[in-house]
Formats: sequence, structure tokens, C-alpha cells
Amino acid sequence: MGPKNSRRRAIVVTLACVLALLVIGDAVPKAILYTLHSRATDLAFATRAVDPEARVNPTLLGAAAAGSTDADFPAHQPARVPLEVETQLESERAQADPDDPATKNKATRIDAHRSVRAQDSELARLIDRVFVERASTFPVAFPTSRLGVELPAADYRQQTGDFVRQGVTYVFPPDTEKRSYPFFDPWLMDFAYLDYRGKAPADPADPDMSALVFGQRITGHRLSQTLSALGTPERDARDALSVTGPAADWYTPDELRARGLKGADQLTLEPFYSVDREVKVEPQSGRIISISERINIYLGEPGGPAECADGTTARPACGPDEEALAPGGPRAVEKLAAARMADPSAADAAGSASRPESGSAPGSAADDRGVIIADGRADSRSPIRTGDDGEATVAAPEPAHQRIRAEGARTLVAAETSWDQATRAEQRAAAHQVIRTRQALAVVALLARILMVIVVIVGIREFLRRRPA
Repeated sequence: MGPKNSRRRAIVVTLACVLALLVIGDAVPKAILYTLHSRATDLAFATRAVDPEARVNPTLLGAAAAGSTDADFPAHQPARVPLEVETQLESERAQADPDDPATKNKATRIDAHRSVRAQDSELARLIDRVFVERASTFPVAFPTSRLGVELPAADYRQQTGDFVRQGVTYVFPPDTEKRSYPFFDPWLMDFAYLDYRGKAPADPADPDMSALVFGQRITGHRLSQTLSALGTPERDARDALSVTGPAADWYTPDELRARGLKGADQLTLEPFYSVDREVKVEPQSGRIISISERINIYLGEPGGPAECADGTTARPACGPDEEALAPGGPRAVEKLAAARMADPSAADAAGSASRPESGSAPGSAADDRGVIIADGRADSRSPIRTGDDGEATVAAPEPAHQRIRAEGARTLVAAETSWDQATRAEQRAAAHQVIRTRQALAVVALLARILMVIVVIVGIREFLRRRPA
């Protein structure tokens, strides 16, 4: 073989090796990553979220609540019971567009069965079906989603027809970004944005895994609107959920005076829904590894303060006559009221220490006006009243037992649920598998690039060595 053919052979061998290494180090990892991304929606697991000390109205528990309520107010005080939210997820590949066979296997059908139980009573059952794009994990843009809700206490069952759904629910896109994501909440029958809040360790048991933290707060949503969105006529939805009774059953004497009501006046109240939600996501896999929710379902007057304040956290006022609640959440207020019954001076000192400094904007938790919000959680300060002579006087505070009674009467469910340890561990294990696979692919790609450089150097060296004399 002459020098010319020898040099040509060196070029061909070098190019062939470079091409093979490109396939191994670039095309193969990309194909595997694409497969990983498309399998992110292949979900088959169960989640369990618990609150061992949830507060549930006895009317929702039936006979199971016997002996669980406060002895002084058995008809009003919520029972302290364990509450569990269990969700079973299954999935299978599906056709994205029902009318286009070419979209076969481009989507995943996710079926979720969720049950909310307190003691031996099932409070709600949710049957959810959503078709999501395998490439993006977002719902397909076709009317294929369905949702069914059962409320045993209200003897209510309703299922939607097919509808177009927006927002992620059970999984985030792989390579999750630090931005807001639309999140579908079945109790709203709509989506609300989850805002990025920062990075944090995924779990104390797994400090090496980092997670993106997202959060949202939804306040004062009328559940009758949810039932209406499910397909129930609005009037029927209100009738199914509303309760009627004397005003004295729902409000303290101070609240009655503020509203111009008499204790015997008949009021009709509707249930409202609020939630403060935190979601942790492992960004490489898009796996949700933890969800914590503070849920509050309470009775309020339509068009009144309940649509502006929810009793879960301090927040700005939404109207000239509205107040935000004292900070610390439902249990903080409840503990403060109980402490005041035992030691008024100590409780007031504790309450003032937990509030923001004076100078906050009017309507904030540091404002000097004492108001009890529609769901019954009270500001700890004494209300300021104006006498006949026009001078402001500080009225005696409401007795703590009256506040507790009114708050309990209007509370249907108040719970702070978090995924249990087994659920979190299972989701972290699935995320770790994706992380390890991606790390292995990165090592393969790096080695392929190193070998590529070596091959090119050797090829050039051979080409120069075999030049004609």
C-alpha cells in the first residue's frame, strides 16, 4: 500500500471513530434522556397525607364523633380527630387527540382516586382522570379530562363531562424551572399559580437531595362555585351545601352588634375553602417529593368577609372594613384563646409578642382595631368603640369561651396535612433513580468526548507520519 492510500486510510479510520464516539457520547444519551422525560408521566404509586389533630365539625362525622367534642359546646366545638388523605395513582399510555390516530401513545392517562377520612367517616371522595402530554407533562389541549366528587355528609355525588384542563397536578416537567407553574386544584375546578419560593433540602432524612419549593395561597373560595363547575345548577349547589340557623349560633355578641343582627335572626351560611400549599419538586426528574397543605373549610356569609379572609395566615385587608387575622394560623389563635382562659395576662403578653410591630399598614395584623373574621378566628386585642360623646373607649374583650364557640360553629374542617414518611421516601427513591441515570449518561458523554479528542490527535499524527518522502 502506497503512502497516499495509507494517509487516506488514516483519515477514514479517524472519521469513523469520531462518528462512533459522537453516537455513543451524544445521540445515545439524548435518546435515553428523551425516554426518561417521556416516562416521567408513567405514575403508579400511592400517597398518604395525615394530620393527627385535625378539627372536624361533628355534623360531618356522625356517630363517630360521640365523646370527641368539647363538653361545654357539644353542638359547636369541632372534634379533634386524625384526618387522612389517601391518593392512589395509576397511568397508561393513551392517544392525545381522540380524533387523530397519529397521536397514539403521545399522551398518558392518569387516574387518581382520593379519599379524605376522619376517624371512621369518609368526608369526601374524588375520582380524577387527566390526559397529559408525555413530552411536557401538561394536560392535552382537548376535552378529555373528567372529575367526580362525592360528599357523603351532604349526600352529594356529581361527575363532570369531558372538559379541557389546565395546570400540572401530579408531576412537573423534568428539568423543572425556577418560575411559577399553573397548578390544578380539584376543589376549585380551576388552576391557580404555584410560585417559586426557593431551594431547600428535599427531606431531613436525605440532605444530599435538593428540591425546588413552590407555594400558593387560595382564600375565600365558595364551594358552591366548585359544584356549579362540576355541572350542578348553581341554586341546587347552594341548597346542597348551605346551612340555616339563628345568628346566635354563628356569631358572638360583639359580632352580632357589628353586623346589626339579633341572636334570633335566621342566617344562611355557605362553606368556603381556603388552602396554604407548599410543594417540593426534585428538578431533574420533575417528581413531587412532598406536599404540605393547611386546609380550612368554614361557613360564611356570601359576599361577606369570608370571601376575603380565610383564617389560615395573616394577609392584607381586601376591603375598607376587613381585617387580616393575627399571625400564626388557626392553631396559634386557638391556643391563645385557651391560654387566655387560664391566664389572661400571660396570654395577652404572648399574643402581643407574636404580632408585628406597630406602624403596619391599616388592615394588617398589627392594626389596632379588633375584629373577628367570618370564619371565627379572632384578633387577640380588645375592640375600640366610640361612645355617645364621640370619644373612643376600649371595650372589655370578648370572653374566650364565646370566641371559641363561634369559631367552632363556623369551622367545618381545619387540617394541616403533610405526606407521611413512607410516601416521601418512595418519591425520593424514584427521583434518585433518574438522577443516577443522568449522572451515568453525563459520565459516558464526558468519556466519549475525551476519547474523541484522543482519536483526533492520533489520527492527525498518523496522517502527518505517513506523508510522502
